[in-house]
Amino acid sequence: MLFKREASGIMKGISMRFLATSLVFLGCIGVLGYGIQRDQTLHLLFLYGLSFGSFLILYRLAQSDIGSIRYFVALGFLARVLLLGSWPALSEDFARFLWDGYLALHGISPYEFTPETLIAQEEFSDIHFLTTLFPLLNSPDYFSIYPPVNQLIFAFSVLVGNSSVFEALICLRVMLILSEGLIAWMMSRLLGQLGLSPKRLLLYLLNPLVILEIAGNLHFEGLMLLSLLISLWFFNRRPFLSGSWFGFAISIKLTPLLLAPMLLAKNSSYAGLFSYVFGLLLILGCCMFPIYPFQESFFSSFRLYYGKFEFNASIYYLIRDFSIYWLGYNPIRYVTPALSAVAGLIILFLGVSFRIKLNIYKLTVISYLIYLLLHAVVHPWYIILPLGISVFTNYKVMHVWSACIFLSYAAYQSVPVTELSWVIIVQYLAVLFFFYKDIRNFNIAKTIP
Repeated sequence: MLFKREASGIMKGISMRFLATSLVFLGCIGVLGYGIQRDQTLHLLFLYGLSFGSFLILYRLAQSDIGSIRYFVALGFLARVLLLGSWPALSEDFARFLWDGYLALHGISPYEFTPETLIAQEEFSDIHFLTTLFPLLNSPDYFSIYPPVNQLIFAFSVLVGNSSVFEALICLRVMLILSEGLIAWMMSRLLGQLGLSPKRLLLYLLNPLVILEIAGNLHFEGLMLLSLLISLWFFNRRPFLSGSWFGFAISIKLTPLLLAPMLLAKNSSYAGLFSYVFGLLLILGCCMFPIYPFQESFFSSFRLYYGKFEFNASIYYLIRDFSIYWLGYNPIRYVTPALSAVAGLIILFLGVSFRIKLNIYKLTVISYLIYLLLHAVVHPWYIILPLGISVFTNYKVMHVWSACIFLSYAAYQSVPVTELSWVIIVQYLAVLFFFYKDIRNFNIAKTIP
């Protein structure tokens, strides 16, 4: 009887802690989604810190044998659904998504005209949908840089939304939340395949950064992660399907292409390699073919992006400041492609040299981390893909980075955007410290097929 009473007390304590922490977690997500603007730095960072602390407590509670993982998974999706009617407050990218979708739906290639050129034409200047979105565009003088797969999703959202900006946003958000459900399913399958605890799924599903940037700000990193997870599921079984899904991931956003050297090196046979490459090129060719008539416009915007923009960088900023001191100007147009080439060479070396010692998940995390450390633009949502892959490793660096990368939003407290040196220093010191801790045991790394 005494044992039953104690067990009941423990269950009640756990339930109350779960309920209280869940309410704080959902409350923070809700206020961040509906009540905070990007320039309200103190409120933004306080609420994010509180939500992240709640996430850590929830994850600790999930590690106990008391309670079902289903409650925590349901909480993760409840937080996403909570944001269903919110207006993206931390990024204006959604405006370009819907702009491109409207054009594609009406038979106009988003790679043919810049928004600035189009809105100047009389036949488009009176369209309410476009005039609502145009002031929100952050690069109205650029051609679209979003691949055709994305354009289909944008167009579908506008179609279902009946050319209403708000309804199109809801449609887009529903699709991204559904993709998160597929991610959870794929992660649970892969965790089971690797003999890892299914509760590790919560490291992704309850992370506030993932919830806010995908369900809140409508970024497509989750859809890209889903494609990569399916590719990894088929990697040692069906090379053709694995390569096809990897091609689809690249078709959503080009950055997974940096993983190609490592994934090719991981193929164990020439027949498997041939099937993998064939599937990759087939899907990539089919998905990217609509760009062909306007490839010059697409790649001109792509080159401008890599040669003009800078935000929340690390090594790039050191090279930039050194160059400005000695040369008197910022050689960004030369530095960014050079750093990308260096990142590619390092990743190729890792893929070849450590393909036996390190499993494919660890190599993916390290490859992305190297790429981001050498990149000139590192927005918070850029780390979602390696964060999701980190679920299958013992690496802590991406989880730590997801806690501190939100500090980069402090740059938006003033106009024009002004980055704070201490934010960069604190963030990357933490990243480099945990990166060192994670990789210092390269020689004794456990290998998972």
